[in-house]
Amino acid sequence: MLTIVFPCNGQRINSVNENTLKINNVIELNYSISAVTAIIGQPTSISSEYWETIEENVENHNYSNNIFQFVDGELKSFKLCSSEYSLKLGSYTLEIGSFIEELQSIFPYSFINKSDGYMAININDGDYQYILIEYDLIDYSIKSIEHRFY
Repeated sequence: MLTIVFPCNGQRINSVNENTLKINNVIELNYSISAVTAIIGQPTSISSEYWETIEENVENHNYSNNIFQFVDGELKSFKLCSSEYSLKLGSYTLEIGSFIEELQSIFPYSFINKSDGYMAININDGDYQYILIEYDLIDYSIKSIEHRFY
């Protein structure tokens, strides 16, 4: 007999509403490839991969190490790594190069549970999406902002 025990006091992290996420105060999830291209131009390269979780092919648009991922022509995920991109989370704008400490009062539960250079913010409570923030362990500056799925 195999017994699996789950802790009852799971880590709590903050969440934001998906409808408030905006890259550079404009681009939203589900934007079309043509809409994103009209705003930020042509990607430096395009590649594809298969996401087993949704059994779909994903088109990766690379903009100088910033990745925008499209499924069926709609933006479904992204990874921002340069200061030319920011992410609006509700009323707060998160920028590459800013300091992780700035998030302590805005997302206190996520901040308390950050570890090893990463911090997570859920998208829509109980949903399967989250924002993963990578920060430098020496100067605590934000290195990347990524939309992910559980």
